[in-house]
Amino acid sequence: NYDSYKPNVDEAERKTVKVENKDLKPNESFEDVLYYELENEKYGIYSLNVTVTDTSGGKYEKQFSFAKSTVSEKLNKTFGASLHLTRYADADTTFSLMKNAGLGIARDDFNWDKYEKNAGEYKLDERQVSTLEKAKRYGIDMLAIMTGYNKLYHNTKTKFAGIPDDSVYDENTGKTYADAYKNYVSSFINEPLVKNTVTMIEVINEPLGEVKETGKSQDVMKEEYYNAGKAYSNAVKAAYTAAKENNSPIKVGAFSAFRLGYQAEYFIDGALSQMDKPYYDAFTLHDYKERGTDGGTGIHIPARKELVFVFG
Repeated sequence: NYDSYKPNVDEAERKTVKVENKDLKPNESFEDVLYYELENEKYGIYSLNVTVTDTSGGKYEKQFSFAKSTVSEKLNKTFGASLHLTRYADADTTFSLMKNAGLGIARDDFNWDKYEKNAGEYKLDERQVSTLEKAKRYGIDMLAIMTGYNKLYHNTKTKFAGIPDDSVYDENTGKTYADAYKNYVSSFINEPLVKNTVTMIEVINEPLGEVKETGKSQDVMKEEYYNAGKAYSNAVKAAYTAAKENNSPIKVGAFSAFRLGYQAEYFIDGALSQMDKPYYDAFTLHDYKERGTDGGTGIHIPARKELVFVFG
């Protein structure tokens, strides 16, 4: 059975491809007697419905689903998928599908609070290890999201909980939330599994989401986004400095902006206002085609030759 969607119509198109009965002799496998050539059939999802009846009248029924597609012979390392394998799902299945489709890079989050559960103690958890090992096995590069929250360092002085800023968590040493974030990034990029698999890190996923839409005036909200960007610059500088101090070839992506109206523009402006140079290798955006409350449909990005645009 074939099950797909008609172009431009939200309606399933179904048809029966084949119905066939086969007698199976003792010690004979289905592969010996059952073969379907799908070369001239459409791409889509198929189901194979099998009913086996034995000589005593016993019956066994099973349905198998599969998709007709070609297998890519080359991995494209600039085209990939955004995943959550470190949280759930099966990495073997996902990476095998990606490899067959030619997707050569996977984006996933490597949560700080799972990697550093006690201050100064860094260890990849079981799912993080499994994801990296299987990515390496399938030859897929990883784009690792360095998340921005850890309760060990967040305190009442931190305005945006998920953005490591210059708030001091240790009065004796003057160490800041951003200092702790730098240590997290530095330790992570030196993990042997990471060195062999991760080619890029992203400084927090959608950090401007830390600004809560509270129904305040647009002018007030613009200031909030601008200040969030200023706070975020600390995390960007920390991650970038960690990579450079360790002579790591890993690229650093920054901003991960969504809400592409005035919100992202003011957030980015706030971050750039604190940077005397680009502390990033890639300028990352999530182009959700959102409309800002000011009626704008896009965002003006400062022209910089060195920027790489990554759309999520």
